[in-house]
Amino acid sequence: MIAIDAVAVRGAFRLEASFRSDARVVGIYGPSGSGKTTLLDCIAGLLRPRSGEIAIGGTWLYSSEKGIDVPPEQRRIGYVFQDGRLFPHLSVRENLLFGWRAVPPDQRRFALGEVASILDLGALLDRSPLGLSGGEARRVAVGRALLTSPRLLILDEPLSGLDQALRRRVLAHLLHLKQRLDVFMLYVSHSFSDFLPLVDSMGILREGRIVRVGSPAALLGEADVGEPEPLEVTLQGTVTDVFPERGYAIAEIGGARFQLPLEDEKAGATVFVSLRADQVILAVEGAPRTSARNVLRGVVTEVRDLGARVLVGVDVGPLIFAEVTRSAIEELGLRPGREVHALFKVRSLRAVSLPSE
Repeated sequence: MIAIDAVAVRGAFRLEASFRSDARVVGIYGPSGSGKTTLLDCIAGLLRPRSGEIAIGGTWLYSSEKGIDVPPEQRRIGYVFQDGRLFPHLSVRENLLFGWRAVPPDQRRFALGEVASILDLGALLDRSPLGLSGGEARRVAVGRALLTSPRLLILDEPLSGLDQALRRRVLAHLLHLKQRLDVFMLYVSHSFSDFLPLVDSMGILREGRIVRVGSPAALLGEADVGEPEPLEVTLQGTVTDVFPERGYAIAEIGGARFQLPLEDEKAGATVFVSLRADQVILAVEGAPRTSARNVLRGVVTEVRDLGARVLVGVDVGPLIFAEVTRSAIEELGLRPGREVHALFKVRSLRAVSLPSE
């Protein structure tokens, strides 16, 4: 459990945040300047609040009333900063073991081999951080934080500054991490697409205040702040068939079969598939004949008017979204319960495969 009710001041900025959640992966969403880093620094002990309380898992980290202010190094919080902050003079292996060696043996929750396997770091262990790509450096930073056996892992915009391919790969590893390890995580971002697959509960931070709390799906309409990129969903499935001569693979996701572009997919592999809402076309009244290889029958679950765009949620087995115009909503009669077909090309999908367990 995470419980925060704190007032803090940094320069001219004032944070008055109140938030409580029992979820294992909690998200904080907000645009730049909303107070995300200030909030994280209060939790980690890098900034002392003026008043209030902060508790993680029932342990007080700060309480102005009780006179508690646990030093940062004793809070057992793994903080992954946006820039990674790896030690350039140490190898990847030595970076990973830096915090692990400081943890008493009886308190160590994870081993180097386990973390390296989950985050796919085995081939990087003897390399210098100076030669890593942005995505590799982020994964090493996450691994180093995990090996400190934290009670809370803070991820401060871990995908920022990465190109789309690297963002998807790092997100896939974070999803894999969520499934494999029992770790309480606080995930912070200004990109809503990150939250849908990863976060269980989230708060929306605006101008230093938590204004709404709920699941990512429930807060989708509330959270839109005019992001330049369309909403992207990430779905997990299993590769069932591979057709090298045809250039595609088949993955089963939530009972539906998706045709994926063939890259390094292998039958039996776990695959994380990303699909942007503006790549999905909706059709009604019968299955259309089209060059799009993915034609999935589904039911409209919701219609979200976000001002500049309208998002339609469609249950095709997993939940996907289509970005449409208001005129399409009217002409096609799109409303909850309406049966539709969702169409998208093979090349509209981006897949990240991880080895099967």
